[in-house]
Amino acid sequence: MNYSPGDYDKYLCLKPSFALYLTLVFGVKDFLLVILPTLASFKSKATNLDYLASLVQPEMFITDMMVIAVWLALFNRNPDSNLLWKKIWLQGRLMLIAAFGLHALILLFEQLYVLYTLANWQRAIDIKMLYLLVVDAIFLANLLTSERISDTFSEWPKKNEGT
Repeated sequence: MNYSPGDYDKYLCLKPSFALYLTLVFGVKDFLLVILPTLASFKSKATNLDYLASLVQPEMFITDMMVIAVWLALFNRNPDSNLLWKKIWLQGRLMLIAAFGLHALILLFEQLYVLYTLANWQRAIDIKMLYLLVVDAIFLANLLTSERISDTFSEWPKKNEGT
């Protein structure tokens, strides 16, 4: 193995890397963009986070739910957890690849639809969508090529059989 002892948790399973955590956070961005202004509104009646709601793409909640399932499996990653969490975790990398692939596909179809409906392609190009497509491609490439992420999703804590 190419990993240091600090890369393992108390169950001797490989800990998620910073890149995996970043992938998981970005994967639930639409969900977070709905929750953050709501949480901020509890503090005060006027919130400066209302503009975040305009960034939400409701059609992306499908992909967010797949990533949330992987988050929940990560939170429940211990030997005493339900078998469901183990199954989700062991398929987590594929679920993330599917989520980011679907996210990119939805963005691509939205952009192509706008290009098709508008005669002026310069006004039709949505820079935000293009940036998101590039970011999705980067995360997909990392999910597909990272040995660390693959190894992390292949491990689940085993029950201690001693005494």
